[in-house]
Amino acid sequence: MMKKGQLIGQPFVYIFILIVASLILIFGIRFIIQLNDAGGEMMTKTFLDDIKKNVNSVYADSSGSVKSLESIKVPAKMKEICFADTSLIFNSSEVSDRMLKEYMEEAFDANLEDNVYVSPTDSLLIDLVYVDSLVCDSLEDRKVNLKLINEGHRVLVEKI
Repeated sequence: MMKKGQLIGQPFVYIFILIVASLILIFGIRFIIQLNDAGGEMMTKTFLDDIKKNVNSVYADSSGSVKSLESIKVPAKMKEICFADTSLIFNSSEVSDRMLKEYMEEAFDANLEDNVYVSPTDSLLIDLVYVDSLVCDSLEDRKVNLKLINEGHRVLVEKI
């Protein structure tokens, strides 16, 4: 048999349990979201590093060597990648992503030497490869449908 004082205190125990459970859920969800964002950033960095490694690998190989970029894992948020010749006037007809097109136009107007651009434009590589004009590839299929060719003194990018 419960005493009268125990009955009065019991609702407070339930309220306390409810508050603690709510706080655990709120902070747990926030932690999971932050962990997911960090994973996405890591995938983007890995993607960009893989491209850089492939370019350096082809550059170090003998003249005429070719390497496909199809095996690179593309993060889900990536939409497009473009390699641009910064010495030419920017022709945006190859670029399909509107935000990337605007960013590249600004970069060309500012005479930046960056020549590898990805969409979303929160990351880019600087002065990695040489291209004859502008080569872009949509990453919607989660593949980079481009190949790298060693031309002796430079690496050329072409569509597959």
